[in-house]
Amino acid sequence: MKTIETHTPHKLGANRHDPARREHRAKHPGAESRDVREDRSTRKSKMVTSTRHEPSRELVSSRQLLARESDRPWAKSLAESSAAPTAKRPVSLRLRHTTAVTVFVAGTFNNWEPRRDMMRRSESGEWAIQLELEPGRHEYLFVADGCWLPDPDADEWAENPYGGRNSVLVF
Repeated sequence: MKTIETHTPHKLGANRHDPARREHRAKHPGAESRDVREDRSTRKSKMVTSTRHEPSRELVSSRQLLARESDRPWAKSLAESSAAPTAKRPVSLRLRHTTAVTVFVAGTFNNWEPRRDMMRRSESGEWAIQLELEPGRHEYLFVADGCWLPDPDADEWAENPYGGRNSVLVF
């Protein structure tokens, strides 16, 4: 005859599916076994210690980092080039449109927002605006009463994806 050993838990209610444990929990809803309480307190203490912040480290800018690495030949040129910001220059744009009520300028310099930079009308019917732009290549269009128009006085144009052409300003 074969004997089958079965595992009997050494604690009452050690198995979570044990009916004795269920009865005990029904009678004492807030009671837990000691080892479960210890586990929870250990977890809480670990959480508290893990959420504590270490002393803050000093933030270092890229210029400071490059200055520290000045013994490398390329570091000096990068530090010098990043130290001098490109100066914005004033640029005047004009449009002769006598019947327009409102005129804006939209382009690569203002993310093509058609109502961001409004032009002012003079007594003669000429619209003008002065912008501060960084040197480089800028494409733009005028928006007169909702109609997108290229600058007739532009020196250069570029095809746009809508079948028209953008005015180009290079300086």
